[in-house]
Amino acid sequence: MLPLLQKAINAHGGAERWADIKELHLGFKISGAIWHVKGQPDILSRFSASIDTRTQTVRMQFPDADDHRSEFTPDLTVLHTPPGIVERRQQPRDRFDGHFIATPWDAADAVYFCSYALWTYYNSPFLFSRPGVTVRTVSTPWNEGSESWERLHITYPDSLTTHGREAVAYIDKDGLVRRYDYVVDIMGGAVGANYADDYENYDGILLPRRRRVYAYDATGRPQEPILVDIELTDARLS
Repeated sequence: MLPLLQKAINAHGGAERWADIKELHLGFKISGAIWHVKGQPDILSRFSASIDTRTQTVRMQFPDADDHRSEFTPDLTVLHTPPGIVERRQQPRDRFDGHFIATPWDAADAVYFCSYALWTYYNSPFLFSRPGVTVRTVSTPWNEGSESWERLHITYPDSLTTHGREAVAYIDKDGLVRRYDYVVDIMGGAVGANYADDYENYDGILLPRRRRVYAYDATGRPQEPILVDIELTDARLS
């Protein structure tokens, strides 16, 4: 394993502790400009998610929407209401062919995007050591304000559902992932710089309580507005 990746895994709680965890039970408040662009401004204002650490499975509950809930795997998105199933969408990623950043979404689209994105974010950096994921060190560090962050270039296999096949993780001096860059294929190649802050120890694993996603310019500098603002309101590991 690359020394920088090992440093990041150790800083977030270590591989041994992570191996004992099967599921993350997380509470969220999510807002930001992209949800208005997509026509779903309030869909993620408050919800909880159960995120599997071993398979790409995410279950979400929406207490402010008559207790709606959803289930995600890469090949299927299901939305439920108390009377029954609202929608069952097979091969949900196929629907995004030809989409760009201003293409409106329905609720199932938003749930699909949010589910795989949160699975990726909150399984990191342990995700980077999974079989089939290729990681290399970027030779030049990144200067962010007064800090210097080292970088890992990540290439995901086709077997994982992510924003895109390639990403870059920025690691601070303590080994924490402070930024994560990617291209969002289902938004026509829009770019995102995901900043992670306010880390807290939850039963031996460090998770950021705040994530803010921006577009970035040709120099890699983030641009206002905040596209996605993620607040972690509570966390339990099992």
